[in-house]
Amino acid sequence: MKKVALIFLVAVLLPSLVLAWLAIRSLRDEHLILRHQESVIYQSRVDALASQVRSQLAIRQRELGLVVESLVSGQTPRAVAPLFDQHLHQNWPLAEIGFVVDLNGVILCPTATSRQEARRFNFDNGSFLGNREATEAFVSNNKGFNVNQWGSRQSFQQNLRPAADGQPGPQVAIPSAPPPGQSPNGLSQATQPVAPAVEYGGNYLKQVVAQRKTATQNTVVPQSRGPGVQGEPFSRITIAEAEFNRLIGDANEGTMARFLNNQLKLWIWYRSLRDPQIVFGAQCDLDRLVEDLRPFFAPAAPSQQEPGGESPGISQTSSARPGKTTTDLACVALLDDTARPRIQSHPQFTTDWKHPFVAAEIGEALPHWTAGLYFLNPAHFNEAARTVQIILGLVVCLLLLAIGGGSWLIVSDLRRELNQARLKTDFVGNVSHELKTPLTSIRMFSELLAEGRVADPDKQNHYLKIILAESSRLTRLINNVLDFARLERGEKQYHFSPQDVGQIVAGVVETYRPHLEAKGFKLAASWPAEALEADIDPDAIAQVVVNLLSNAEKFANGRQEIEVQVGARKPGQPMIEVSILDRGIGVPKGCESRIFEKFFRAHDSLSWGIPGSGLGLTLARQTARAHHGDVVYEPRPEGGSIFRLRIPGRS
Repeated sequence: MKKVALIFLVAVLLPSLVLAWLAIRSLRDEHLILRHQESVIYQSRVDALASQVRSQLAIRQRELGLVVESLVSGQTPRAVAPLFDQHLHQNWPLAEIGFVVDLNGVILCPTATSRQEARRFNFDNGSFLGNREATEAFVSNNKGFNVNQWGSRQSFQQNLRPAADGQPGPQVAIPSAPPPGQSPNGLSQATQPVAPAVEYGGNYLKQVVAQRKTATQNTVVPQSRGPGVQGEPFSRITIAEAEFNRLIGDANEGTMARFLNNQLKLWIWYRSLRDPQIVFGAQCDLDRLVEDLRPFFAPAAPSQQEPGGESPGISQTSSARPGKTTTDLACVALLDDTARPRIQSHPQFTTDWKHPFVAAEIGEALPHWTAGLYFLNPAHFNEAARTVQIILGLVVCLLLLAIGGGSWLIVSDLRRELNQARLKTDFVGNVSHELKTPLTSIRMFSELLAEGRVADPDKQNHYLKIILAESSRLTRLINNVLDFARLERGEKQYHFSPQDVGQIVAGVVETYRPHLEAKGFKLAASWPAEALEADIDPDAIAQVVVNLLSNAEKFANGRQEIEVQVGARKPGQPMIEVSILDRGIGVPKGCESRIFEKFFRAHDSLSWGIPGSGLGLTLARQTARAHHGDVVYEPRPEGGSIFRLRIPGRS
């Protein structure tokens, strides 16, 4: 038993407890796991918003090219240049100032007669545009763009702002696309000039740092670290320092952002196909640009959802929280270079804007501008993680209880099986002894009679009775073993029929009386005169009474008194009760329920000298229960035992 218990402890229980301990420890990291899962989901949303902003800027960049081509259609770019600011201001709402410069550094627009804002622009940027001063700027250039491949002039001009007099601006046919193999600036693609080298100033620290990147950051990151390192607060965009013509190189269009007096200035520029030496540009009105971007940060109504696609707003569903959307849980905002929200999906929401949960940079066109996401409930992760921890904790506890309960059941069953094995071993010894004793008596007295050694008729008769009694005892023992085997295999069959229980008991008592009285027992029996009918198997019930009488005989212990009573348990109830009372040694305390277990013997036959196999009471109870009754034990007052056979009578 100890060896089996040790194997079970090492192979099953101990590994289960170790796994449970590891599961409980993992609950402490649930907050980080959930945070990582949510960050992956929401980062894709914010990246999509940043991509939409960049796409909108690209559209505005194309629009400037269409405006320029519309203005220079039918005349030379240099002829259009002096009035470019005026025309652009009338026809393109996004333009704050329009400028024209050639690659030699000559500023063609604004002129000295331009409006005051344009002259102020010329004063602030003249040295840079004239290639006399190198300035730090964020540049994004496109090489080889053709406005004719992007869209028609008519479709764009429908959105142009009317001129001051209510008439639309000049409408001139756009030149056709260049021949294959030739770039928009008129040069062969194989011989296009390469942009000269530009000095890059490196990375800048971010104004806005996402929480997911600083969650595992325990130390200050040195500024010498390169971009793209997980957890670093550096911007991924780079700044270049050079003169204007070196910054634009040989590209056909692009954007340029620079800070002037700590204020961001965004330029969009374009080279006409007619004269690549002339650069047309516009300083954008950032307030108008922000208004153009506002729809991308507004929650989308269900009707705005396109079939089979995503809505243009921010109401995508988070897979981490079924039934909840980004709008329900979080606020998205467009932050400028000072970490001030220019657009936010929830106008009344306020927080520490410098630390969003996830963020994505817009790019070189709007340097240090960021799309950020903030949870409306700051305790969002703590509550979600706590809920998951509680659920997983309960599951772990239930599993531990299941392991403990299963282990207890296994140990109990193992103990019971080992006990059964020991009892079976004792049963074999008891049966062998029980078989040997009557066989020895039968053989001895048979030999005496067969050899003619006993001449006295009385002794001969006495020996014959002993042989008969021992044969009956041997038959009863063998029948018990056979009945038990049939019951274990489920092959025991009963033949029920209406019978008078009193008569069956009376027959058994009268058959057993000579044997008991020959051994000095005083047997008393009583049963009612009226019939006590029940649907029973008479042979099976008779065997139960014989087993109970045999027990009373074996455990008499000198007080050889047996009483048999038959009657109804209570008047008016159909339950019939057969009671066998004795004055024997009784049942030891604590063994009252175990005496009905197979092979169990409260008094060992070998040490006490009491014969038996430990099957009599087991068979008696199983037979009674097959008749929808039972066999119960009660201690008898003043010593002895009472065994009661109860079976339902016929109503």
